[in-house]
Amino acid sequence: MFNLTHYRRGRWIIPLILMGSAATHAAPEKMDFPTAVRMALEQNPTLAATAEQIENARAQQRAARGGLLPRLDLNVEASRTNAPLGAFAGRLSQQRVTAADFDPARLNDPEDFD
Repeated sequence: MFNLTHYRRGRWIIPLILMGSAATHAAPEKMDFPTAVRMALEQNPTLAATAEQIENARAQQRAARGGLLPRLDLNVEASRTNAPLGAFAGRLSQQRVTAADFDPARLNDPEDFD
């Protein structure tokens, strides 16, 4: 049920609060234009976000430029084995297979292969 006395009492609370808060704030200081511009630029969150976006774009630009530079890749492998299959495969991959490599004694008991 609607209470009329509660409504009448409540409608005065908001103006009293507003008047009290307005009385506690001091009058604004006078400010010259350059100071106002400097404060607006320092306290603008959009400018801070824009500065981060600019730095991000510069980082992406540096990364893209790095892709244009020449690259040098080096791959080094080393192995040593005296396993029959490994030794023969090593000679074969280095294209150093000779007729002597097909001798059964050498195939079954190879020397160390580097």
